[in-house]
Amino acid sequence: MWDSRECWTGYPQQPLEPSIYVYYITQLSFYISLVITLPFDVKRKDQKMQIIHHVTTIFLISFSYCANYIRIGTLVMIIHKASDCFLQLAKMFHYLKRCKICDTFFIVFSVIFLFSRLVIFPNKVLYNTYYYSMELYQPFLGYYLMNGSLMILQLLHIYWSYLIICMLCRFFVCGTMPPAGGDSCDSSNLSRA
Repeated sequence: MWDSRECWTGYPQQPLEPSIYVYYITQLSFYISLVITLPFDVKRKDQKMQIIHHVTTIFLISFSYCANYIRIGTLVMIIHKASDCFLQLAKMFHYLKRCKICDTFFIVFSVIFLFSRLVIFPNKVLYNTYYYSMELYQPFLGYYLMNGSLMILQLLHIYWSYLIICMLCRFFVCGTMPPAGGDSCDSSNLSRA
């Protein structure tokens, strides 16, 4: 298992690999584009949570880059992207009216989301930033800004996990995802998590 303390080895003079720079800029651009397009998107019941998520994510990406928390920032982004591809596949098959395939990908997404955001994120990232960093460095303003923002993300994870668990319970009771908007394929409330 990878030692999470390696995130702090050599800090603050950790080199920035070109591939990580491109990854950072790509992720930052993606979240900025989501904020720009929010007024034109379909309104969802968790829209306020999405706005909080996008603004917090933009802040964390920018701050981790500026404070050279590159290893922690990369770890956070990878953990968050682990489940996203399955959510996008579920949405794609929903739009194609392929309900069984959509439901399968949503279940896979749910398992990965719940594990990565309720187990890995708090145990590998939050513990690392709260405790391991304190073994090496005294807290400063950046410590509080970063950990406060990471805690906002964790609270959003808990909120979205509750919604996902409710959808899964409905799926296992009714045999399909809850309806939203009356579509023939009932997984349309696959919110951006």
